[in-house]
Amino acid sequence: MFGQLVQDILWKRIEAEAEAPAVEKDWLQQEAEFHELFMADRTRRFVGRRDLLDRMHDFSKKNDEPSVLLISGEPGCGKSALMARFTEEAIQRHPDWLIIPHFVGASVTSTNLRRILRRFCTQLNRASPALALCRALRVSAQYLLDIPFGTL
Repeated sequence: MFGQLVQDILWKRIEAEAEAPAVEKDWLQQEAEFHELFMADRTRRFVGRRDLLDRMHDFSKKNDEPSVLLISGEPGCGKSALMARFTEEAIQRHPDWLIIPHFVGASVTSTNLRRILRRFCTQLNRASPALALCRALRVSAQYLLDIPFGTL
């Protein structure tokens, strides 16, 4: 009796799930999901490093000229985990910021510069279509070289 009831309930749910129209994700949603899964995986066992995280948050709050923070270290020392935790915290602390997590290795296309730029530009345009930020964007090598770097 109980076993039959469980089977009936499960079967009804399976049928309902099978009948529901599959919502197909666009390439941007799929790519975002890969990076979210990567962050979740890297932060699952993350502990400590509060001092580095606090310094990263302080650096990100600066409102002066554009700058880049370089995180470096030996392979396997936890750079990706640190950035994943920082990204999670930044998203929670600053829901009004546009944060586009990107981790090399999170997806098959995560190392393709053309796809990366297309993803960033599409997300920027979707976030602010009135500005259409990337339609007029022209990134020059000289501009990138002029950005001051900070290190931890």
